[in-house]
Amino acid sequence: SASLAYNGISITTNRIANEEDLNVICTWVLKLIPETDTLMVWVGLPTSKSFLKVMINIPAYKNIAQREMTTRQEVQDVLCASPLSLYIVLEGLPRVVWNSKASPTTVAQFNIWDSQAGTHAKALIRRSIMFRGKAVLIVASAANHDTPLCTHCWRWGHPKQGCHALRPRCARCSGPHEEEVHCISSLCCQADPNATPLHLAMPLGTDCPQTACCPSCRGEHKAYEKTCLFWHHCFN
Repeated sequence: SASLAYNGISITTNRIANEEDLNVICTWVLKLIPETDTLMVWVGLPTSKSFLKVMINIPAYKNIAQREMTTRQEVQDVLCASPLSLYIVLEGLPRVVWNSKASPTTVAQFNIWDSQAGTHAKALIRRSIMFRGKAVLIVASAANHDTPLCTHCWRWGHPKQGCHALRPRCARCSGPHEEEVHCISSLCCQADPNATPLHLAMPLGTDCPQTACCPSCRGEHKAYEKTCLFWHHCFN
């Protein structure tokens, strides 16, 4: 059935619609309502979500000899190919979080579109799926939002509006300047006439050839890159 609601049309269905179902609905709306030729038609799901995770240890490596890691896409493919896929309408790619820096196992967290009553979550919680021949358990997860990353000091745990740092910090080298002016503020990019061979100044806007230094973990990457150890745990 259909009714007017939310400044549009609300359609009642017997299950959570997937992407293919939404495309079918959109096609029929365009056919049945001629006025949509001059309007933008949007067909989507309600914003209710359920937060779940695959609890029992998932191998962190697909091929440990070649250091080939388990990917978010692989976890999504396993979820969508499982017998429980009818209840899994993903809100986005799952997140793969390491149990610890040295651990060979990970936890996969994922959000699904669900009804207000959490019908699909109830059908999934405490159920198992197979991941590379091993049964892994699905459990409820806290609805944690990601830890904020300050774009002023580039440290995790607070937004820019709550930062107490007096000076900005470079996301690239951790120096006391903004990344946009790194080339004219950092010694590594300035001219050095005494160097052999002669070291010329880097033009403004070009990428610095020196190794990056993360302000949070001191790793060789920029503060906002996903290789940062802090980024891997920002959803914990």
